[in-house]
Amino acid sequence: MKRIAVFGVLVLAGCGSAMPKQTAQPAPTPDAVARAFVHAAAAGDYGATLEARFMPFAKGYKTLVSERVVGPFGVIGIRRGRQVEAIVMRKNGLVWKVDLLQPLKINPLGPQPGAREPVVQQVAVEVRGIHGHGVAVLYLDGVTLDSKSAFGPTSVTVYANLAAPLAKGSHSVVVFANAAAKAAAFAWSFSVR
Repeated sequence: MKRIAVFGVLVLAGCGSAMPKQTAQPAPTPDAVARAFVHAAAAGDYGATLEARFMPFAKGYKTLVSERVVGPFGVIGIRRGRQVEAIVMRKNGLVWKVDLLQPLKINPLGPQPGAREPVVQQVAVEVRGIHGHGVAVLYLDGVTLDSKSAFGPTSVTVYANLAAPLAKGSHSVVVFANAAAKAAAFAWSFSVR
């Protein structure tokens, strides 16, 4: 008897005119995908390491950067207080996903994360894992910097000289780097006293 009842429900659900038509939902935006990821990571859904990394953002954050940079890659930079994070986004067809692979390594050269500097007039990073050409973008407080690159045998140094020293207070740097099908992002904050 249960089989007949289930079959009857399936037949009714498949029969048409009484059911409302479903419309295709647009794919979530990169910001929406990142927001869902941040909340899931902060809740421990992706393990203890990502939980600790994203816990400061569980109660909200300010988006510093949200940009498609090159090909299928984009970057989202977020801040809450002095905590900052960068997330690589990858578009697969029509769907944006968080890309956690990060085969490229980004190391801040200056100012250092958490530093309290008297004067800052340059921001610089080293990107390891780029062989040949790639793309690197520096953002300072959400603004794209006019950066330059110096290629070495195993890495590239990306830097931006600022027109004037930075104002006193807290500042955030977001970096995105890409080479072929590899991408990475990194963020940190520092202050000028």
